[in-house]
Amino acid sequence: MCCLYPTFMLTALTFLLLSVSYAFSFDTENYDFDLIFIPPHCQKQLSSTLENAKDDFETSEHLNRYGHPIITDFNLQQQLIADGIAITYPKSFRALDLIRDLYETEHLTRQTKQGCAWNLPHPITAQALNIPPYTTDLMIVMGTVVDIYNGKNFVYLNFDKDWKTDFTIRYRKKNKYFRDLDPNIFKGKTIRVRGLISYYNGPMITLDHPIFLEMTYEQ
Repeated sequence: MCCLYPTFMLTALTFLLLSVSYAFSFDTENYDFDLIFIPPHCQKQLSSTLENAKDDFETSEHLNRYGHPIITDFNLQQQLIADGIAITYPKSFRALDLIRDLYETEHLTRQTKQGCAWNLPHPITAQALNIPPYTTDLMIVMGTVVDIYNGKNFVYLNFDKDWKTDFTIRYRKKNKYFRDLDPNIFKGKTIRVRGLISYYNGPMITLDHPIFLEMTYEQ
């Protein structure tokens, strides 16, 4: 009996320390962002940043579809991009000027390959004619628009001659955000586009807003 008491105390102390450690670990999966995307392998760095912020950031009065708070703090999101922890990927289009500012910050970070977002085993960026096979991840793709097809329901921007196998961007013609956009301005231009890769006659990104398209002179 005399030996059980110290063992019990040690077990209780261990449990207490584990509980305290867990309490100070920021659960990043219970938060969302309105203007950025956090690659899964950057969650540890995100947790550290949010812990240091001590909940001192703005959130939306609305929750996401999973019931989690949405962080809308622009300065925090810009800092996460500057640190290479996040990429620009807006879920709302409330402030296009702010989104363009995030693109500028991201451009500088991407050039230096700073942070976990730009140092992936499977890169988040790709050339239009060299997309990793069968990926369904969020990717930033760059290439030159070779042809444009105006279909019944969608407009298609093709990046090579064989539209049945090569990378394509499409957007719905009824989408109000594209109403005043002339797709022909992209023909022959090198552009950068971001979105989830799907497969329909080759890899494809379906756009919800023109803000996901960037003109670029990079090669």
